[in-house]
Amino acid sequence: MEKRLILLFLFFTILNLSSQERSFPPVQESYTPLGISDPLMTLPRQIPFENDPEKIIRFFPPLTVSSDQAVSVRLNRVLSGPAFIVTSQGEIPLSLSSFPGGTVIHLVTEQGRVIQGIRYREKESAQGSPLAINVTDAPPNGLFLSLNRPDTLEYKLPRDMLHGTDVVILKVSSSRDLVLTGIKDAPLAVKARPVSQTLSLNAEQSRSDVWSLSPVSGLDEISFSRTPRPAFPEPLPGNLRDILDAPVESWRNGNFEIYFWNDFPHILVWDCLDYGVQNRFFRRLSYFVEKKGFRGSLLSNRELQGLHGWNAHDYRPEDLAEFFNLAEKLNFPLYREEWVMRDILLSNGILERDPEGILIPEKGAVISIARESSPVLRERFLIHEASHGLYFTSAEYREYIARIWEGLTEEDRGMWRFYLGWYGYDPSDEDLMINEFQAYLVQQRSDEASGYFDVRLKNLIRLYPEQKNLLQSGIDDKSGKFQVWSELIGHWLYEKWGIEPGDFFHLYKEI
Repeated sequence: MEKRLILLFLFFTILNLSSQERSFPPVQESYTPLGISDPLMTLPRQIPFENDPEKIIRFFPPLTVSSDQAVSVRLNRVLSGPAFIVTSQGEIPLSLSSFPGGTVIHLVTEQGRVIQGIRYREKESAQGSPLAINVTDAPPNGLFLSLNRPDTLEYKLPRDMLHGTDVVILKVSSSRDLVLTGIKDAPLAVKARPVSQTLSLNAEQSRSDVWSLSPVSGLDEISFSRTPRPAFPEPLPGNLRDILDAPVESWRNGNFEIYFWNDFPHILVWDCLDYGVQNRFFRRLSYFVEKKGFRGSLLSNRELQGLHGWNAHDYRPEDLAEFFNLAEKLNFPLYREEWVMRDILLSNGILERDPEGILIPEKGAVISIARESSPVLRERFLIHEASHGLYFTSAEYREYIARIWEGLTEEDRGMWRFYLGWYGYDPSDEDLMINEFQAYLVQQRSDEASGYFDVRLKNLIRLYPEQKNLLQSGIDDKSGKFQVWSELIGHWLYEKWGIEPGDFFHLYKEI
């Protein structure tokens, strides 16, 4: 009799529910999509929901979660706005709309909190529930949001990662600066950018088995994925800050490490132990490609003795193919490192072979820096060379820079040709001039550009007084044009890729 009364009570309770909501028992065993209500009008609204209807999943009976349990929420698809956990103590906003479909997030709370449901918004045309909910024992790893600290996302590393070499790829877009703790030797600041960023985090450098990221409310997009550390010489994933800061002891080869730039994976980055190692890879190539008086010539090892290449390098596929094709045709004796580079370029699709065995250029670029440079110069060189990589791989960027160059007066272009020619670049190569023009302007902050060039042009006037009329057009009160040019380029870079002159980095150590 008692069971019959209970069943009748439940039956009439469900019948009397508003047509604007539905109640469901929590699923205990597996993820099962729960139904969606119609727009709910009885709960207070905390934010405007524009044209997307408000919906609710209500638990019947309400969940009383213990401290060793988790409410696991799987997103079947991306929500169109924030979600709210409805509890007996009020509503808690969660930024679930930042996560891609398929993500599982474990909600944890203190013992005894009563969870009544989840309120969210979604496009009216969507079919089926976007959420699958399960109440389980709290798992040992995964993504966690505490209802006591809903603006901090925790990533608990799987046990097998703690002493391994796997790489965690974090893709993130945020309207606010984020703080990442638990990795490396200091908290990391992740700068807000208008576009998504891809960061590589090495599990072996963790200080903790829990990484925390906050504030979650600033996120526009986030995803975590795990990938094994590739075997040498397959390039490692890397952002520019990690390339600069990686300890040499972590390298897979004692003389150099090779990366692909996360956000531009066709750009390969060589980090060399010293200038000697870098020279064996790139010095002969630098004279072949861009050195005034040597372009197109393969210099022997003896001819290279005493010649200076560059302290950092950049090369496009077309020049790499021409260099190696000529060396193969002539059976020219190259350093072992140069042949290693050719094989790496082939295995990464920057070069291909046609049916006759001739190397043909594909998409990409190669850049390099060396550990022998000071930290300040390494950072400047890496930005300079990275901008060349962007120039080589983006026709849109090349066209934009060319328009700025063409808008210069002939006097200003002459000043640039003399300045770059003094460094050893071939002034007769117009594309090289345009490429170096942008790289020298973005290697430091825009507000530092005028002072940087003013000092150097004045030094050139002292060395070449006969060029005073040409060079003085960029000094003193006329040096402001360098900042203007840099800002023009910087605005385009920021809108397109979220990077700025002097700042191609996404991560910074918090002091």
